[in-house]
Amino acid sequence: MVAGPLNAARLGDPAGTLSIKDWVKGKPVQLTPRGIYVVEFWATWCGPCRTTIPRLTEMQTKFKAKGVTFIGISDEPADVVKPFVAQMGDQMSYIVACDDERKTAMSYMDAYGQQGIPTAFIVKDRKVLWFGHPLSDMEPMLEKIISGSYDLKEVQKKEVQRAAWTEYVRASMAGEPRAAELGKKFLDGIPNEMEPLVSFAFGIVSNTQNKNRDFSLAMLALDRAEKLNSEKNALILGVRGITMFESGQRDQGLALAREAVTICKDPQRLPMLQNFVRVLETAIQARPQTGSIPAPGSASSPPRPIVPPPNPPPPRR
Repeated sequence: MVAGPLNAARLGDPAGTLSIKDWVKGKPVQLTPRGIYVVEFWATWCGPCRTTIPRLTEMQTKFKAKGVTFIGISDEPADVVKPFVAQMGDQMSYIVACDDERKTAMSYMDAYGQQGIPTAFIVKDRKVLWFGHPLSDMEPMLEKIISGSYDLKEVQKKEVQRAAWTEYVRASMAGEPRAAELGKKFLDGIPNEMEPLVSFAFGIVSNTQNKNRDFSLAMLALDRAEKLNSEKNALILGVRGITMFESGQRDQGLALAREAVTICKDPQRLPMLQNFVRVLETAIQARPQTGSIPAPGSASSPPRPIVPPPNPPPPRR
């Protein structure tokens, strides 16, 4: 999760046009006034993206009769995407397309300050009503939108908090002294609920483009979350493992991430926690002598962060 511009788009704003260079699977579509769409951004090189593909197929099957269309968009060329899609076969049973020089990504990912993939956007009546990781709460959010119980006004109130989060990350990445104060203020405003606290911590740690990540602040959030649970929690443990790994305690961090997988009892959370372990193991193999996951854009890594967030950015919860 990384900062976007201060004038980032807001939920409820008009959805961007789908500027597609190649339709790889399924018929070409454009957003219609009464349609419901899931526009998901992914890449063939992205391990977490590959994990989400079967779940997206399951959701497309589940919601197809209710008028929902899933569209997976990659910014890679068709000659890279087509063989991958062919290999996936029925596991990838939804529309797949290649972006036209990132024009679609700019209208969605960049507009909403998102850089990590996979990221999905729910569009209804040509308006963006939700965005986040497909394995977080996208499915229940879809059900709310379909049933008419989704409250856009209530969600829009939380946009002020999202702007505060964006400002904190921007200040932190710029190395501004006030970043510590902004981060502490944001944390103090999070209620004593486990998932928003864990998401806050993850939002700090997973932004590998930020050279000034406040690991101590992330740990404070995880400590608060831990006090709310009478027993070990897999999500807290997994994010604590990533935090320790990224702060230089690689062996301890990987051990905690593996333990999180072992104790996880939630089948929906398990794939994400397994991804945590895979990403950390890959980082060790790629750079055995360093203490951090390779930075986005480096020679040994894909051009974007690849660790999926456990939930949408904390302000939107």
